[in-house]
Amino acid sequence: DISYHTYCLQPPLDQVPKGNWKCQWCVRCVKCGSTNPGPTGSCCLWENNYTECAPCHSLVICPVCSKPYRTDELIVQCTLCDRWLHGSCEHILTEDSTLSTTGDFICSLCRPTAI
Repeated sequence: DISYHTYCLQPPLDQVPKGNWKCQWCVRCVKCGSTNPGPTGSCCLWENNYTECAPCHSLVICPVCSKPYRTDELIVQCTLCDRWLHGSCEHILTEDSTLSTTGDFICSLCRPTAI
Protein backbone atom coordinates (compact mmCIF):
# COMPACT_ATOMS: atom_id res chain seq x y z
CA ASP A 1 0.00 0.00 0.00
CA ILE A 2 1.08 3.53 -0.77
CA SER A 3 0.41 6.44 1.59
CA TYR A 4 -0.67 9.89 0.42
CA HIS A 5 -1.47 13.14 2.13
CA THR A 6 -5.22 13.58 1.75
CA TYR A 7 -4.64 17.13 0.48
CA CYS A 8 -2.26 15.88 -2.26
CA LEU A 9 -4.91 13.70 -3.92
CA GLN A 10 -6.93 14.95 -6.86
CA PRO A 11 -9.47 16.07 -5.85
CA PRO A 12 -8.06 16.90 -2.39
CA LEU A 13 -9.77 15.22 0.55
CA ASP A 14 -10.59 17.01 3.78
CA GLN A 15 -10.34 13.79 5.78
CA VAL A 16 -9.47 10.13 5.34
CA PRO A 17 -12.52 8.25 3.96
CA LYS A 18 -14.12 5.68 6.25
CA GLY A 19 -13.99 2.05 5.20
CA ASN A 20 -12.03 0.68 2.29
CA TRP A 21 -10.95 2.92 -0.54
CA LYS A 22 -8.18 3.25 -3.08
CA CYS A 23 -6.73 6.38 -4.59
CA GLN A 24 -7.01 7.07 -8.31
CA TRP A 25 -3.46 5.79 -8.91
CA CYS A 26 -3.96 2.44 -7.17
CA VAL A 27 -7.41 1.35 -8.31
CA ARG A 28 -7.38 -1.24 -11.11
CA CYS A 29 -9.82 -3.93 -12.30
CA VAL A 30 -8.40 -7.37 -11.53
CA LYS A 31 -10.21 -8.87 -14.55
CA CYS A 32 -9.39 -6.48 -17.39
CA GLY A 33 -6.80 -4.09 -15.92
CA SER A 34 -8.90 -0.96 -16.44
CA THR A 35 -8.18 2.03 -14.23
CA ASN A 36 -11.69 3.43 -14.78
CA PRO A 37 -14.94 2.06 -13.33
CA GLY A 38 -16.53 2.23 -16.78
CA PRO A 39 -16.38 4.15 -20.05
CA THR A 40 -15.84 7.90 -19.78
CA GLY A 41 -19.14 9.67 -19.28
CA SER A 42 -20.96 6.58 -18.02
CA CYS A 43 -22.65 6.26 -14.63
CA CYS A 44 -20.48 3.27 -13.62
CA LEU A 45 -18.98 2.78 -10.16
CA TRP A 46 -16.32 0.38 -8.89
CA GLU A 47 -17.55 -3.00 -7.59
CA ASN A 48 -16.28 -5.61 -5.10
CA ASN A 49 -14.24 -3.25 -2.95
CA TYR A 50 -12.70 -1.43 -5.92
CA THR A 51 -11.44 -4.65 -7.54
CA GLU A 52 -13.79 -4.87 -10.55
CA CYS A 53 -14.91 -2.30 -13.07
CA ALA A 54 -18.66 -2.20 -13.65
CA PRO A 55 -18.57 -3.85 -17.12
CA CYS A 56 -16.53 -6.82 -15.81
CA HIS A 57 -18.74 -7.19 -12.74
CA SER A 58 -21.81 -7.21 -14.99
CA LEU A 59 -20.54 -10.34 -16.76
CA VAL A 60 -21.71 -12.34 -13.72
CA ILE A 61 -24.20 -10.14 -11.84
CA CYS A 62 -26.95 -7.98 -13.32
CA PRO A 63 -26.41 -4.37 -12.18
CA VAL A 64 -30.17 -3.70 -12.07
CA CYS A 65 -31.37 -6.57 -9.85
CA SER A 66 -28.01 -7.75 -8.40
CA LYS A 67 -28.79 -11.37 -9.28
CA PRO A 68 -26.58 -13.76 -11.28
CA TYR A 69 -27.48 -14.78 -14.81
CA ARG A 70 -28.83 -18.22 -15.72
CA THR A 71 -27.82 -19.91 -18.95
CA ASP A 72 -31.34 -19.73 -20.40
CA GLU A 73 -31.82 -15.99 -19.83
CA LEU A 74 -31.57 -13.26 -22.44
CA ILE A 75 -28.93 -10.67 -21.53
CA VAL A 76 -28.34 -7.37 -23.30
CA GLN A 77 -25.40 -4.96 -23.36
CA CYS A 78 -25.66 -1.19 -23.00
CA THR A 79 -23.79 0.72 -25.69
CA LEU A 80 -23.10 3.62 -23.31
CA CYS A 81 -21.73 1.88 -20.20
CA ASP A 82 -20.76 -1.54 -21.70
CA ARG A 83 -22.55 -3.36 -18.85
CA TRP A 84 -24.58 -6.52 -19.38
CA LEU A 85 -28.08 -6.77 -17.89
CA HIS A 86 -30.99 -9.21 -17.77
CA GLY A 87 -33.24 -8.54 -20.73
CA SER A 88 -36.21 -8.92 -18.39
CA CYS A 89 -34.84 -6.15 -16.12
CA GLU A 90 -34.91 -3.89 -19.18
CA HIS A 91 -38.36 -5.11 -20.30
CA ILE A 92 -36.80 -6.90 -23.27
CA LEU A 93 -38.23 -10.39 -23.37
CA THR A 94 -37.13 -11.76 -26.75
CA GLU A 95 -34.07 -11.42 -28.94
CA ASP A 96 -36.27 -9.95 -31.66
CA SER A 97 -37.29 -7.04 -29.42
CA THR A 98 -33.77 -5.99 -28.40
CA LEU A 99 -32.04 -2.97 -29.87
CA SER A 100 -28.71 -4.03 -28.38
CA THR A 101 -27.80 -5.99 -31.49
CA THR A 102 -28.04 -2.82 -33.59
CA GLY A 103 -25.84 -0.80 -31.25
CA ASP A 104 -28.64 1.52 -30.12
CA PHE A 105 -29.52 0.15 -26.68
CA ILE A 106 -29.04 2.41 -23.64
CA CYS A 107 -29.85 0.74 -20.32
CA SER A 108 -32.18 2.09 -17.64
CA LEU A 109 -29.17 2.89 -15.42
CA CYS A 110 -27.74 5.24 -18.06
CA ARG A 111 -30.98 6.68 -19.46
CA PRO A 112 -31.50 9.28 -16.70
CA THR A 113 -28.03 10.72 -17.40
CA ALA A 114 -27.93 10.19 -21.18
CA ILE A 115 -28.82 13.34 -23.08
